[in-house]
Amino acid sequence: RLRENIKLGQRIEEALIEVLENGKWVSVTKVTSIGANRTVMVPVQKTKGLRIRITKSPVPPLVSEIGIFKKEKEYNEERNCFEFIKKN
Repeated sequence: RLRENIKLGQRIEEALIEVLENGKWVSVTKVTSIGANRTVMVPVQKTKGLRIRITKSPVPPLVSEIGIFKKEKEYNEERNCFEFIKKN
């Protein structure tokens, strides 16, 4: 989850979420328009590093919160319901 201090206006227009793989930063997704609250879903993976790189902002960006959560359920479109993720 990403949040901006919206009292000062929406500033971030684009950002990359990257993970550290074998000593190199690899982009896993690109987001636009974070605003008051933006939930970003990425595949679950082990990593030793995570970074959010602001790539487009017309004024200095102001991120107010970064949250990382692991989903316990995922949506199954064929069955039209949520299912628990199997743990190894």
